[in-house]
Amino acid sequence: MSSRHQKPFSLHIIVCYAPTFRSSRPVKNDFFDDLQEVLGKCSGAADKYVLLGDFNARVGSRAQAFDEWTDVRGPAGFGECNDAGKELLSFCSMNNATICNTWFEKKAMFKQSWQHPHTKNWHAIDFVVVHQRDRRLCLDCRVIISADCGSDHRMVCLTFVLDEVRFHHSPPAPNRARYNVSLLRTGPSMPEDQRMATQRRLHLFRESVHSALESSLVETDSPVEDQWERLATSLSNAGVEHLGFTRRRQPDWFTENQAVIVPLLDDRRKAYGRWNTTQLGSDLTK
Repeated sequence: MSSRHQKPFSLHIIVCYAPTFRSSRPVKNDFFDDLQEVLGKCSGAADKYVLLGDFNARVGSRAQAFDEWTDVRGPAGFGECNDAGKELLSFCSMNNATICNTWFEKKAMFKQSWQHPHTKNWHAIDFVVVHQRDRRLCLDCRVIISADCGSDHRMVCLTFVLDEVRFHHSPPAPNRARYNVSLLRTGPSMPEDQRMATQRRLHLFRESVHSALESSLVETDSPVEDQWERLATSLSNAGVEHLGFTRRRQPDWFTENQAVIVPLLDDRRKAYGRWNTTQLGSDLTK
């Protein structure tokens, strides 16, 4: 990738799952050591990273006055910070990183990503982490409560600025025009009037091709390049006149089956909405 004002850079997407509260200290240390090793490989001036996952930690919000992690967490977090959250904040501070979830003021329902199965209390434990210098690239970070992820966690969505980013692509190859040769095909099930029209079109096309071949053979003293140019132009004109061009269209399976798929998606969305409110398994089958 490259920016209009910067040299090309690399964007790294890192996904992780942190140990739970009951995990032993060696397991937690191994997790942060491995994560540190990964970040160390993409912390250069020409690198950007987005670290996201279930950190099993609560980081809270930045204090109004003095806060030890002023640049690590913002004022719009959720809940109270626990020991695992302090460890995560310390790790982010050591790597000059910041937690995007805590910088955008929203309703609590758009910050809560996981509900405790026993206490039924909601917590924010799924985070998106970027380098502090890249926080300006983050436009929004929120929980999508209507997304069915097949998990007891809600989806966390980050809106990242890409309009100033330019991808290096080779120039696209020019599209070659394709003649509509289907106009020359006949079949046993084709109506008689269409069959006659196709045969007339085929006859006219053949006459145009024969005329082009004969005209190209008249001037045999001219250079070969000129003869080929006249022949190619005559054949192209014959194709345009009698066949025209066709547009290539990739099949769209969703559009072709929209009448069947859309009602199923609506039923699934309504069932998930009921379950999201009542947490009753029976609502998923209605």
